[in-house]
Amino acid sequence: MISLKIFVSALVVLILLAVYLIVVGYWPTAFVNYQPIYYKEFQTDYLISHHYYQNSLKASGKDPVVLEADEVKNELKRAVLESLIGERLIDEELNKIIKSQDLSRMIEDKIDKNDLNSENFKKGSEMIYGLSPEEFKKSVLVPKAKEEILEGRLISENNPLSNGLDGWLKEKKSRAKIIILLPGFGWNKGEVEIKK
Repeated sequence: MISLKIFVSALVVLILLAVYLIVVGYWPTAFVNYQPIYYKEFQTDYLISHHYYQNSLKASGKDPVVLEADEVKNELKRAVLESLIGERLIDEELNKIIKSQDLSRMIEDKIDKNDLNSENFKKGSEMIYGLSPEEFKKSVLVPKAKEEILEGRLISENNPLSNGLDGWLKEKKSRAKIIILLPGFGWNKGEVEIKK
C-alpha cells in the first residue's frame, strides 16, 4: 500500500514537472546531432528578430504590419531556426578544437571591444533589438564572436571544407543529423523548409 502511494506521488511530481517545463519553454523544437534547441531559445530569438525588423521597417518609413502576415512570420521562424542550427554546429566544432576556458577568454576578448556600459550602446540595444546590454551580449554578441573565432580558425588552417564560414556551415548542415519538431517545418537537403 505504501509503495502505491509513493508511486502515485512520484507520478504526480513528474507530471507537474513536465507541465512546468512545457510552460516555461523547455521542450525541444529541434535536435542538431542529438543536441536540443529548446522552444525558449527559439522564441527569444524570434522575438528579437521580429523587434529588429519592425524597427527597421519603421525607420525606412514602411508599415511594420507586413510582419504579421503568416508567410512573413513563417519565413522569420524558418530563418531563426536555421540560424540556431548553425549556432549549434559552430558550438560543436569550437568545443572540439578549443578548450572551454580558452574559448571563453577568446569570446570575452572579442566582446570587450564593445563598450556595453555606454549610454549609446544601452539605448541602441534597447531601441533596435528590445534588449538590455547583457541580453544583447548573450543573444547577439556571443554567437557573433563564436562565428568570428571559427572563421579565423578555418582561414588559418586552410580548411578544405571551407569557402569561408558559409561554405563550412553548408557542408556541416548537409552531413549533420537534424530533427525538426516545430510544427510546420522540416529539414530538407541541408536547410530548414516550411511545410505546406
